[in-house]
Amino acid sequence: MTSLGGGGSFSLAVADVTSSGVSFSVSPSTLTLAAGESGTAVVTMNAAKGAALNHHQATLSVSSVLGLEVAHAAVYTLVK
Repeated sequence: MTSLGGGGSFSLAVADVTSSGVSFSVSPSTLTLAAGESGTAVVTMNAAKGAALNHHQATLSVSSVLGLEVAHAAVYTLVK
């Protein structure tokens, strides 16, 4: 991600949406960026043995230190 504003610390979190046997996580959970600086976060999906065969999704949220959501993205996987 790239800070287009004045920079600062941002919290990253993944909220699962009904994912039977599938979970998502993000690392790191916090990025501190100067104005114009870019940083990388990795979203990982884990499917437990026997996870439901289907489409699974979650939402990656990026929030400012004030708790305001400044960006979000859909996270998707298909278990076959």
